[in-house]
Parts: sequence; C-alpha cells; structure tokens
Amino acid sequence: MPSRRSRVLSVALGLSVLLWAAGAVAQTPVHVTMVSHNETDNARYGLLDTESGYLAMRAAILQIAGLMTQYGAAWSHQSDWRFLEAVRRWDQGAVLNSTNGKNILRYLREDLGFEIDAHSHESEDYNYADVT
Repeated sequence: MPSRRSRVLSVALGLSVLLWAAGAVAQTPVHVTMVSHNETDNARYGLLDTESGYLAMRAAILQIAGLMTQYGAAWSHQSDWRFLEAVRRWDQGAVLNSTNGKNILRYLREDLGFEIDAHSHESEDYNYADVT
C-alpha cells in the first residue's frame, strides 16, 4: 500500500498537471473545483494517536491549498469527526504560526476562501449534526 506521503504527492502532481494544462489554453477557460474528504479510519491516518500524525496531514492539506490558490481553483474540504477532533486537540500554539494564528479550518475558509463542509458516515455515535 502506498504511503500517505506518496498518495498526497500523486494527487498534488495530478492537480499541478491539470491546472497547468488549463492555464496553457488561455482562450478556453477551464473551471476546476476539488472536493475532498477525510475518513474516520484511524489505522490509515493516526490523527488522534500522535501530534506528528496530525501535523503530517495538516502539512499535506496546506500543500494542496497552496496549489489550489496558485491556480485559482475552488475547493470543498469535507471533514469527518476524527479530523475535527485532531484539529481541536493538536492545532494550537506555535502550529498556528503558519496559518495566520488560526486553526487550519478557519484559515482555509477565512483566508483562502475554500468551503468547509461536514462529512459523516454516522458511525461511533457521531451523526451529521454532530460533525457540523
């Protein structure tokens, strides 16, 4: 199974090529919207287990946000309860220096203009209302 870093880099590379190609054809605009969500699978992400696991995911999200901003693409970032809990637990203190003193979700919404939406499998006693 590919590592999380290789999957993120693959997505980033694919987005770069797509957005570069869109910019190369100046006569015909290409409108790009990315929709993504994170899952509750702790074995895959380990977000609540370690601060380093969360910070790796946070760095990848900021890298994708940078690409989306660079090319003027829209993004709907959808979070499940596990990621939201990780933000609450680990996104504080010096970590906020890279996001204008805001947690990553506020930064994506308020500073970069991306949509932040709920994503829920309604498992482990969390439903859409809880996640929202």
